[in-house]
Amino acid sequence: MSKIYLVRAEIRGVYPELSVLPSKFGEFVLDCSPNFEIWAFSEGVHEPPPGKSPPEPDYDYPVSAMYLDVEIKVEEDRLYEEAEAILNQLQGMLRLFKPGGIYVRRHKLWEVNTRDPSKRIEHDPLSISSIWTQLEYLNAETIPIPLYARDKYDLDNDTWKGFVEFFDAYWDIICQKLQPVYNALLRLSSSYEKRTLADRLVDLMIAMEALFGGRGESTYKIALRSSCMLYPAGEAREGAFKSIKKFYDERSDIVHGRSLTSKSDYQSIDQFEWYVRTLICKFLELHRKKRLLLHSSSKKFDEFEKELDKYLFFTKHD
Repeated sequence: MSKIYLVRAEIRGVYPELSVLPSKFGEFVLDCSPNFEIWAFSEGVHEPPPGKSPPEPDYDYPVSAMYLDVEIKVEEDRLYEEAEAILNQLQGMLRLFKPGGIYVRRHKLWEVNTRDPSKRIEHDPLSISSIWTQLEYLNAETIPIPLYARDKYDLDNDTWKGFVEFFDAYWDIICQKLQPVYNALLRLSSSYEKRTLADRLVDLMIAMEALFGGRGESTYKIALRSSCMLYPAGEAREGAFKSIKKFYDERSDIVHGRSLTSKSDYQSIDQFEWYVRTLICKFLELHRKKRLLLHSSSKKFDEFEKELDKYLFFTKHD
């Protein structure tokens, strides 16, 4: 039997300048953590008063600037799977909206008493299986420290307003897990968890292949389709075509063991990430406008490929 659970998550890597909290968007609520002061001291954002000890944390909340709550209705044996899925989808959307190192990490789970929502039962992963205990442990690991530069994910009121509008436009599409965008989004998000430029490049190219590869994928086909969707005919399109071909060749060297490191610097990989982010957003918008419909996993990609090429090469664009 399905039950209602409250999932609480920690938002890491964000330096907020928000006066609009709490903020409800969709089924989520974002708010300032009661442990904000402790977080600010630990991050060096604020200096503690001389001679004053930091306050004792409220362990129901993460030691972070902000936290996120969402309620899900699910069978108990799928609780952790569904909790991770919805948080991963939201994390992916935050990363799709703008660059910067943002991380959404599950903090706690409670079973909601439907007769009295003020009473909650903290969920004990030991009651499910040792697998979930391991998952709980892994979830508590720290943010991976990349061996390259990544911008901070700054948030102010205008940026947050823009994200909520972005969320409202595309969240329902993301939740349908339509292909090829859903796979591409998860790979874009996965690239944030990689410490090296080589691993980051591999994930980003898998995202690009998900969007444009199809059957018998080739360097030329992926580079041509993606550059045509990115830019109108001209120098910018030609430059993108050459860059994406180079990234594909570099990715092949890495996955086939011919190279362990990326030949590109982090600025180049940032540019490639921008390509992937922009293309996913274009696919979402085209689907929303019913100009290029995404498909369910049961529909073969070759049919979608024909529609994609028709749009790219034979349709007059605005």
